[in-house]
Amino acid sequence: MISFLDLNPSLFLIVIGLGIIYSVVSSIICFIKSVLENQESHEKYIDKNIEKKGIRRNYFFGPGFKQLQCIIADAYSNQASSIEIVSNYFNHDERLGCSLFGWLFFIVVFILTYVFGSVILFVFSLIFSFFIFMGMGLFYIFFGFLWLIDRFILAVNMLHNRCPEDKRVSIIPVFICPRCKKKHPDLVPGPYGLFIRICSCGKHLPTTFINGRSKLEAHCPFCDTELSVSHARQLGIQVIGAVGSGKTSYITAFFHEFFLWLEHRKLIYQKHPEEAFIDLEKWFQDGICPATTEKNSRMYNVILNPYKKIKSQFTLYDIAGEAFIQGTDIQQQQYKYTEGIIFIIDPTAPPKMAEETFIYFMNEFKTLSGKHEVSLSNKPIAVVITKSDLFQIDKEREFLEKHNFHNVLNLLNSEFRRIKYFSVSSTGGEKRSRKAFVPNKIMEPVFWITDKL
Repeated sequence: MISFLDLNPSLFLIVIGLGIIYSVVSSIICFIKSVLENQESHEKYIDKNIEKKGIRRNYFFGPGFKQLQCIIADAYSNQASSIEIVSNYFNHDERLGCSLFGWLFFIVVFILTYVFGSVILFVFSLIFSFFIFMGMGLFYIFFGFLWLIDRFILAVNMLHNRCPEDKRVSIIPVFICPRCKKKHPDLVPGPYGLFIRICSCGKHLPTTFINGRSKLEAHCPFCDTELSVSHARQLGIQVIGAVGSGKTSYITAFFHEFFLWLEHRKLIYQKHPEEAFIDLEKWFQDGICPATTEKNSRMYNVILNPYKKIKSQFTLYDIAGEAFIQGTDIQQQQYKYTEGIIFIIDPTAPPKMAEETFIYFMNEFKTLSGKHEVSLSNKPIAVVITKSDLFQIDKEREFLEKHNFHNVLNLLNSEFRRIKYFSVSSTGGEKRSRKAFVPNKIMEPVFWITDKL
């Protein structure tokens, strides 16, 4: 039996040298082949975030590590294939298969291919991982900085949105892709893009307020209702009053006059929802205004400067008078943030109705506002006496005292610091010469509130 000790030393070294050379070369080839096979980093990466499914995630936040994983796995697979080639060659060649030199060569190749391959992959993995972590760190700093700038701009300009359905406030709504209508929550600088996020349909979407994100259609992140505007300076006024006090008539007359005022000054605006304002104008021209039945406040929104980056949204909230007596299971979230209040009082109705309305409103207001009663008391409240065409009113507060509204006045003084009284006529009275409303002093309460903000 021939032992390794009986072999020619020079031949022995030549066989080992050939095995080493083959192992090194095949390891390098296997590695290069593996890299070339895995150039597309996003192809095999599966994002576990269902909401972001189909959206390309930044290379340094997942795809890069998946690429490294695939390169290592394929490199070992390629190494196994290179060893199998040697094995098959020996199996088909009886001389080599029975040769001690052949087996020595095969053993050297088998061991050293995995040794050199592992060393190459280990060094590559260290360098590659360092590159990914460095890239991740730099991107974290960069998109964190962009995120802060974006939020800073929104905060400084007091830009946010208010949902017309659940009345909740959000800073970043859900944005809709204009091409495929896919919903994009958290469209901000991050792992899915710095300035641009690529939608699954290929559409490029801006991720910051600066580069045009607010031009996209936006939905409420809580109830998916379409918003009138994604980012705007907000001025919201809650209109309250008892059943039949004339809230809706006041709103109808106000917006007719308000739009004339805007057009006279050549100011550009948009109405939202459009159909609601069509109804208001029809009621105004017909001279008949139906009572509000909705117990969830309806938002009448007017967007000023709609084609500029910094927009303003003016809103009047209307709610059925029954909501202040029977209550409602709908939380009026707008009470938390409304900038002003218009309290409509019908002087022909029993004072008790106005009193009960105000008490219920304040109880609900305090419940939703929590501990912020000081800020609540600082909100301006315009007390509006309707149907002034029926009376001679010189001083509104004295008029209310004479007509037994003492309790209401006391309640107002106990809750609010900034109060002003107005007398208006929304319709112009039953004896007006034409069918349409003939408003009088209708805009003064709103303008007083805006002056106080």
